[in-house]
Amino acid sequence: MTTTGEISAFTEALPQPAFLLSIDGGRILWLNDAAKNWLGRSANTVIGLGIAELLSHEPLYGQIRGMSDTRSSISERGIKIHMPSVSEQEIDYTLFHTGATLGMLVTLISSMTRPVENNELNAVSSLGRMLAHELKNPLSGIRGASQILGFENLSEDGQAMTNLIISEVDRLSRLISNIETMAVPDKDRFAKTNIHTVLRKAQAVFTSQPDFIMDVIEDYDPSLPPILANEDQLVQVFTNLMANARDACAQLKDNGQIIFRTSYKSGVWKRQSGDCSPRIPIVVEVIDNGKGFDETVKAKIFDPFVTTKQNGQGLGLSLVNRIMENHNGLIEAKSRPGKTVFTLRFPVLSSPE
Repeated sequence: MTTTGEISAFTEALPQPAFLLSIDGGRILWLNDAAKNWLGRSANTVIGLGIAELLSHEPLYGQIRGMSDTRSSISERGIKIHMPSVSEQEIDYTLFHTGATLGMLVTLISSMTRPVENNELNAVSSLGRMLAHELKNPLSGIRGASQILGFENLSEDGQAMTNLIISEVDRLSRLISNIETMAVPDKDRFAKTNIHTVLRKAQAVFTSQPDFIMDVIEDYDPSLPPILANEDQLVQVFTNLMANARDACAQLKDNGQIIFRTSYKSGVWKRQSGDCSPRIPIVVEVIDNGKGFDETVKAKIFDPFVTTKQNGQGLGLSLVNRIMENHNGLIEAKSRPGKTVFTLRFPVLSSPE
């Protein structure tokens, strides 16, 4: 049994998952609310279970046995665990003595964290800035000349070729604009932002279109604090995700469905170089019921020029990832046929009262 003094050492208000464990085997004696939320289970269903078995991390057995003979603490970083409730997850953890029991603190690291400095995207950004001016002017000239040709008395084949030229010039212009956008944004345009305002602006881009027939569902936490953001860029993030959802649901017999869900989940940090590891508790989930994508695509879904679409450019999600990095946030994706979930995490502008 744990004592009141032992439990007070693990205050219930801790924002990260915390456990009290037995020294003889590492059985769970107590866990805080953050741990219950992380596991997705009640205390009654996990108390008495071995922590190593629950986290599917066998080295924990030996570490716990070793701590019965020493008063030192143990810290592990970048440990990958597998649990049905959280899928694959990377964590840091620390084990230490709290008297007659062991304490365990867990720091959650996103399973799809990407480096702050993305070399591929930086290269694309530099290339885009260098070529944009050189390419846009001649493309505008080609488009203008093609439009003039279109007014001439051309044959049917000639008119079709002119239309093809205009269409391809427009496609190249969009591609260049997307590459340009991957440049590092102007931080001066970041301001206090309500994430729900951003989501509704992104939705309006699509719901105003007569051919958009998806059901849009909002499940919002109205108490979320503001974030520091470039609103225009976040609108771009969510319009890109909506476009992906629309395309993924295009072949469904019934209307596709997209859910926007927001929540506040403490206990998750973004790992960065140096000592600064900001909390990222503001969570936005974008969920659709489309065809999904397989595991081979998931590993590189945010890389430039990776696409599952027949005529896709492969820049939409890499742009989304770039913008999230510039906002000190994270994005991850999970998918199976009939359900794809993009989870975006943001730091708060200031801690909630």
